[in-house]
Amino acid sequence: MENFVVYKVIGVLILAGIGIMWLSVQISNSSAKNASKKVVDNLKTRKLSFESLAESLGMNIRVKALNNSFNINLFNSHLSNLNGKKLLDKFTIYWIEKSSDNKTIVIGEALVKEFIPTSESYSKEVDKFYPCWVFINIDELTKEITFKSSFPSDKEHQYLLEDLSDAIYEQCIK
Repeated sequence: MENFVVYKVIGVLILAGIGIMWLSVQISNSSAKNASKKVVDNLKTRKLSFESLAESLGMNIRVKALNNSFNINLFNSHLSNLNGKKLLDKFTIYWIEKSSDNKTIVIGEALVKEFIPTSESYSKEVDKFYPCWVFINIDELTKEITFKSSFPSDKEHQYLLEDLSDAIYEQCIK
């Protein structure tokens, strides 16, 4: 009888731990999803300026060379076409804003699948959202394009920012 009570307590603790993990994923998803949409709304209403957001996106993600035949107008045309689209089946682009000096901010979101344990031998697949905000600076003198963002929340977020930068580069430098 005593062992039965111990097993029951252990079972309850495991279920509580699983519940806490599930809840933390849900809270993280909610804040990530709302963060991107809130930034877009603030940019649209000018509560947040392009310059202040660009300044906060200061961590280098990628620096890529531009070839001699690079055409800024063609790049901007391809970039504009990404607005509202999905890239690599995991990124959604919500907003693209350009400044007059070849600088651009892309506000997007990544959706990845994550598995959380639900019992000893089972796990549940859940959606996990990451805000992906990228500042793009094109320097035609040095023939470089720089992708910057804020500090990623974890390693997965870092990889997603790199993947988004690469996808934008591939889509716009054709």
